[in-house]
Amino acid sequence: MEIIERERTNFSIKNKDKTVNSEFVFIFARPRYGKSLAVESLLELYHKAGYTILCLSDVKGEWELGYSMFEPEKKYHLDRLRKDGTKPSKKDVILYHPFTTNIPKGSLPDMKIYGFSLKELGRSEFSMISETAWESDTTRLLINASNYISDNAGIYGFIDYIEGNIAGKKDGKMVKRDPNLFGLRVTGGTAKSLQDIASYFLPFRKDYFLLPENSKFNLNWKEILNDNKNYHVFGSCYLKDEKLKEFCVLGLLNAIIKNRKKGKKPILIYIPEIRYLVPYRPEGYKKFLAYAIKSKISIMGNMGKGGIAGVFDSQSYTDTDEDVVKSQTKTFFGELGAKDIDSISKSLRWSKDLIQPLIKSDVDRKSQPSFISMAEPSAGSWTPRFPSHAHAEESYDFDEVYRKIYPEKMKSYDDIKILMKKEYMDEVKKIEEKRKKEDIKLKEESIVKDKSNKDSNVEEISNQKKKINEIKEKNRNRDMKLVYEIYQDDRLDKNQKSVRKIAEKVGISKSTVANYLKDIANFVDTPNNGVVSSKTPQEDDSWGDF
Repeated sequence: MEIIERERTNFSIKNKDKTVNSEFVFIFARPRYGKSLAVESLLELYHKAGYTILCLSDVKGEWELGYSMFEPEKKYHLDRLRKDGTKPSKKDVILYHPFTTNIPKGSLPDMKIYGFSLKELGRSEFSMISETAWESDTTRLLINASNYISDNAGIYGFIDYIEGNIAGKKDGKMVKRDPNLFGLRVTGGTAKSLQDIASYFLPFRKDYFLLPENSKFNLNWKEILNDNKNYHVFGSCYLKDEKLKEFCVLGLLNAIIKNRKKGKKPILIYIPEIRYLVPYRPEGYKKFLAYAIKSKISIMGNMGKGGIAGVFDSQSYTDTDEDVVKSQTKTFFGELGAKDIDSISKSLRWSKDLIQPLIKSDVDRKSQPSFISMAEPSAGSWTPRFPSHAHAEESYDFDEVYRKIYPEKMKSYDDIKILMKKEYMDEVKKIEEKRKKEDIKLKEESIVKDKSNKDSNVEEISNQKKKINEIKEKNRNRDMKLVYEIYQDDRLDKNQKSVRKIAEKVGISKSTVANYLKDIANFVDTPNNGVVSSKTPQEDDSWGDF
């Protein structure tokens, strides 16, 4: 990578032998100086060289790189392209957004809604979510659950699995379930374990993008990593929780590294305003996020030729983690603030003449932002070409521009929201039915144990057993009725009424279903036969009326 023909503001990513290195480039400059234009010009060079471009963050919530799907219209941009001999154009772009119930109603730009498989999450993601160290008991507990849950287990099933590994009863006595904490049965003795874990996952009930392994909304990384035709822009503008937005960046980074071998194309990852993810002195959950991001960037840098290139920018040099900045192979500075200038002059021992371009550049900031190389400051400043596509201007609104250019591509996501709510509530219902049976069993055991420790008379024991038998009989009648209704449902095809399918839907064994079907001629659903109709579980109010 080198600067060539400086007077014509040309910049090449190719070596003298025409090969392209997977560089790690950092660009630092004040707000509104033009660093995004420089970044976009650099991305375009890598794209032309055959790289798959992946933008993993949009801190402004404005799909900034998404504007590359439009042709430029601003005069200053067109004038500069004309001067450079560049023909205005646009890129093919795919937008991605994690699922959330906050996706607005009405028509929106075309996006791929996605989520992360709970079984694919690793130590770094769980450490960030739970705000505990990588080797903590909590992190190990979450990893264990991730490894052993079934492929169709969502977040409710995930938390239920953890409950089974921690606590359910105390001293043989029943503990009341908490409906506001995934319906868990918790005790004071599970502090910093079950209760805390559940509380960390509560935001994911609304921003429901932690999904089962077999969900169709999980990303196809083989397809993405081999698609160097499109720009792949991942946004999070409809998420309200900053922690979840930044979690998505970490999750995407991990997924790319994990699936790297599925891609046959070189790839470039762009993360704007990297300092938000890896600040100089992180606090709270950002300590765990920054540690994880740093380790991932280090892994990316060691993947060798044809591995992963990176482009990162920030408004502040000193506010960005020092170790991350040191991972660069090329760094460029535009105009900076006094704090950054002081730090650079001291740490790099630059003279006043070298520092001067960082204080005030010698060209117009908007139409010709200039930069100096950290490795070659004495070579003077250079001005990169502008990208051939449109740039996010302050006066632009992405949805409005998209609607104007691609009105036929605007779409509603209400169907997806309804589908996701149904999947979530189906799992809630299934888990609650399972828990009801567990509660009945625990109650039976508790009654027997309590009575065995007391000198109860025969009549009391008989009454208790009678109550237990009544409960069993009611549940049996309820299940038999469900079997009967499914078997007689003309809307279902033959496969859906098989013994196995009915057993899965009702939550009982295949042999029990078979026995019920044998007795189906004697099953009469009347108010006098004692059959108890089943009730659906109370819906999760976190979804609300969307």
